[in-house]
Amino acid sequence: MEADKLDQLEIVTMYDVAVVKYSRPYESLKQAMELCGAIGDIRSGSKVCIKPNIVSWYEDVNFPKYGVLTTCRLIEDMVKLLMEHGVTDISIIEGMVGSEQKHKPSILEMASRGLGLDLLKNRYGVKIIDVMRGSFTKITVDDKNISVNSDILEADYVVNMPVLKTHTQTMVSLGIKNLKGLLNIASRKMFHSSDQHINLHYYLAKLPEIVPPTLTIIDGIYSLELGPMITGKAHRADIIIASKDLISADKVGATVLGIEPRDIPHIAFAAEAHGRKTDLSDVNIQGEVNINKLLKPHKWRLEQNESGEMPTYFANAGVKGIRFLAMDDSLCTYGADFYHYIV
Repeated sequence: MEADKLDQLEIVTMYDVAVVKYSRPYESLKQAMELCGAIGDIRSGSKVCIKPNIVSWYEDVNFPKYGVLTTCRLIEDMVKLLMEHGVTDISIIEGMVGSEQKHKPSILEMASRGLGLDLLKNRYGVKIIDVMRGSFTKITVDDKNISVNSDILEADYVVNMPVLKTHTQTMVSLGIKNLKGLLNIASRKMFHSSDQHINLHYYLAKLPEIVPPTLTIIDGIYSLELGPMITGKAHRADIIIASKDLISADKVGATVLGIEPRDIPHIAFAAEAHGRKTDLSDVNIQGEVNINKLLKPHKWRLEQNESGEMPTYFANAGVKGIRFLAMDDSLCTYGADFYHYIV
């Protein structure tokens, strides 16, 4: 009888996720990496790629960067930490729409100058790699080819550094969503399918299988409500979320933003595909931070009126004679941002 009970017990693998207060540059990042067990994984002589979230850049105007772009100080601290462990081959890699126009200065080049990332080239010998101007490797997923940046696939160690923010289409933009910036334009367009089932969330859930990052660091120095672009509202949060498991990092990040992971299709799909829980029952939170009391719940989309024809505040203001429907997943991220901007 006892043997039968033992056979029925479910063995759950637990995953560590560190959540620490960002109080001291470098030290806070190091603490997060130690708590999640990542420090011991850094090997001297490894080829390391850092994937931040530099989602947009506007060269001629000053624009809000907090909560929109990965904090550059955090990127530099990661570079320093890697170098202290004997890593010298470090690349910062990002794919910004518009950089594929090779006769012009790359948007990433302009962003690197504006953010000071180019200083890391001179100071530490870091390489800045533009996904849109590099080579791609085709990966077959469900009989479809997805073109992924070759450098990231050839790396020994990958550090995924998204921002803690919501997203008007995918609900959150965290570690999984950040990997979409490693694809070519054709693959990104394919993700924005109008199919109700084989859609953006479906394809995003495949990314952990295609590009399995070794480490995910969610930059929560600022969080972003109604993200993912500059039209969102930034909140000072001062936290870092770190994990060697991408799905766990995203589940915790979503929870901090006030959204149940099970309600976010791409996180739920990814978890289920790996036989994982869609809640936090397989996650060990490392650190003294209560994740349920960190932030007020963040809105991820504009509310529509009862008829669904326009945003609520349009209706409340007495606007009539127009239809301004909620966007769906088939709109690209930049189109969705413009949609938000004009609202």
